Amino acid sequence: MQSIEQIDGTEEREKLMGDLREENAALRAMVEGARAILMKSIIGYWVVDTGGRILEANDAYCRMSGYSREELLTMKINDIDPDEDPRETMERIAQIMKEGSGASRCGTAGRTAPS
Repeated sequence: MQSIEQIDGTEEREKLMGDLREENAALRAMVEGARAILMKSIIGYWVVDTGGRILEANDAYCRMSGYSREELLTMKINDIDPDEDPRETMERIAQIMKEGSGASRCGTAGRTAPS
């Protein structure tokens, strides 16, 4: 596959750029659709960064943990699960980054959710 710089002719280059913009927009729409589904799921879901800081949490996880979303977004995995070994957390995150996917075993440790 040629890079944009290798393509001769403005028309061909503009067509390629248009195709790339369309594909990018379609990919963004897919990601946003998947995100919307996960955020509304009845299964607790969160996203963490490579340091274990919580970046997103859905309503189900907020209910499970007993923390508000605002509280969770100020926390790390180890703040929620006192039995979680920080070293193991970092190893698991590194493994997920290497393999490209994975799920945390972290459960509902945290506050007792109000009934």
